[in-house]
Amino acid sequence: MKVQCFKNFGLTKESLASADALRHYLQQQVDAGTLLCRSIDVVDLDVWRRKAHESYHAKPIEAQYVGYIRYKLGRLATIIADRKLHKENRARRKVARSPKFDFRH
Repeated sequence: MKVQCFKNFGLTKESLASADALRHYLQQQVDAGTLLCRSIDVVDLDVWRRKAHESYHAKPIEAQYVGYIRYKLGRLATIIADRKLHKENRARRKVARSPKFDFRH
């Protein structure tokens, strides 16, 4: 398997096996003159992931099973609550726009 992401050469499966192998392969390409660069910086994703996630120790959230009927009723209840909130907000905006309600003084 060969991955073509460079113009003059490709990456082999062996070169992608580890960060050291990739670094060595890219250095060979620099020495051969097929890769022009000032420096090579290869990041090992496994090490990066472990370092990024080492402080994360939270327990996963388990979702409670909800049947189809209960799911649909819950969605309907959400729609009704949204409409009720919209109606209340519309009434509050109407009161806030009235000349009697002046919040600046």
